This record gives sequence, structure tokens and C-alpha cells, in this order.
Amino acid sequence: MDDMTVFEEETTYEKSYFPFPEEDYGKDGKIKPVRKRILKKLLKYEFRYLFKPLRVALIVLAGLTALLFLIGLTLDFEGEDDSSFVFWILAIIPYIYACAVALELPLIVAMLRYRSNIFKKEGYLTMTLPVSAEEHFFAKRIAGVVLTFAFALLVGLSVVIAFLPLFIQIPADEFWGGIGMIFQEIFANGYGFSAIMFLLEFLIISLLSPIFTYSLVGAIGCWFHRSMSKVKVIFGLIGIYVLYSVGAFFLTYFFESGLLIEITPLMLHIGLWLYILVLGGLIFLLSRFEIRTLKNKFNIK
Repeated sequence: MDDMTVFEEETTYEKSYFPFPEEDYGKDGKIKPVRKRILKKLLKYEFRYLFKPLRVALIVLAGLTALLFLIGLTLDFEGEDDSSFVFWILAIIPYIYACAVALELPLIVAMLRYRSNIFKKEGYLTMTLPVSAEEHFFAKRIAGVVLTFAFALLVGLSVVIAFLPLFIQIPADEFWGGIGMIFQEIFANGYGFSAIMFLLEFLIISLLSPIFTYSLVGAIGCWFHRSMSKVKVIFGLIGIYVLYSVGAFFLTYFFESGLLIEITPLMLHIGLWLYILVLGGLIFLLSRFEIRTLKNKFNIK
């Protein structure tokens, strides 16, 4: 027996041995932190829940958009009858408020859902489901952010439709000729590439800003959940705001006065990309803080 090599039989398991489908396990044999099938189910329920209170805002916005559009068709820019202008102005005031509400409502509804579903009484049921903290986090964050972008696009489309009668009054040759002249001046002065970069940078910032807002609000909620003193949290937030305001003031002053560095398109691009990197870093840190709270510091009171 000493001269013989003994091979141990490799242990194998039937697929039915595992409590979850085989696709839920990674190559190391452990359950994946984020499983595709679970995330799909959670997203379906999140969208279904969040869209219910948002439908009212959409209906109101659609009604006011149609009203502004119809009144706009009756506007007489060359005549003496200004009664239609009075009705148009009266209609535009609630329309502006409806647009503002439609832009902010997804964030409010999503964060209220997050708080009640995780940190309130519903948390007893939510956190006993066979769902990881990462899956809860990504489902709620993706649903909220997607609805925020969707409502922003709907508000933009609403503005175009509501003011379309005014654009129709402008002759097509003057409108497109003016836009063409602007682009011609930009490229003629050698700012074409810079303009494209500015457009790309502001697009990235526009995409990251709502995500950062969700991350900040979610992290503050987790901060309170960790039973930290509310007074310390409030004063800490006030201190951060003051430092940010003072720093932004002095930085702007130095830039405008030329004491810090000369303002050039290149420096503006560098500043914007630094801002993008800071936003991305803060989103990563705040998101990690949320997930760690849900995994290690979760405590239903």
C-alpha cells in the first residue's frame, strides 16, 4: 500500500442539493452578491410600487401641457386682442409648478419607499427574504434613478409641446438660420472641439448628479439609522455646507480675479473632469457606506 497512490473520489452534488438555482452561484461556490433573476424580480416590484403615486403627477402635467398648447394656438401676435395672452399667462403659472413637482417627485417617492421598506416596520419582512443587501440596494437605486431620468425626459417633451405654438410663429428660415449662424461662429473661431467636449462633460454631470443626490440622501438615512446623535448629524451637515460655500466663494474669486490661475478653455475642461471624478468617487463611497450599513449595521428598532 505504501507504493500505491491513493486517489480520493471527488465529491459531486446533484443540482437539487443546492437550495438555489445553479446560476445563483459563482465559480467559488458561493452565492453571488447580485443575482440577475432576483434583481429583475425586485425591479419589477419597485417600478410597480413607485409608478402608482407618480401617475397622478403625469396626468396633471399632461392636462396642463394640453391646455397651454391649445391656448397657444389662439395667440395672436399681430392683432390687438390680448385676452388669449392673459389666459396663457394664468395657465403657465401652475404649469411651471407641475414641471417642478414632476422633476422632484420620483426622488421623494423613491426615498420614502426606501425608508419605509427597509428601516420601518416593513423591514422585518424585507430583510428576512432570501435577498442580499446589494440586491436590495441596486434594485431601489436603479428604479429611482431610471424614473428620475424618465420624468426629466417627459418634462422636456412637455415643454416642447406646450411652447410649440410659439415656435411655429417664428419663420423657419429665421429660426434655423439663427441656429446655423451660432454653430458657424463657434467653428469659425476654432471652438468646435471645445464645444463638443463641453457638451459631453455637461451630459456626464447631468447623468451623475441625480445618482449623487440619491446616494447622499440614502447615506444620510443610513447615518440616522446607525443611532447617531441627530444634533451631531445636523451640525455636521451645516458645517459641510458652510465649508463648501466658503471654499466655492474663494475659489470663484481667485479664478475671476486671475490670482489663482488664468481661465482658459483647457483649464475649464480640467476643472469639469475633476468635478466628474469627485462626483464619481463620492457616489462610490456613499454607496459602499449604504451597503455596509445594510449588511453589518442593520438594526430594526
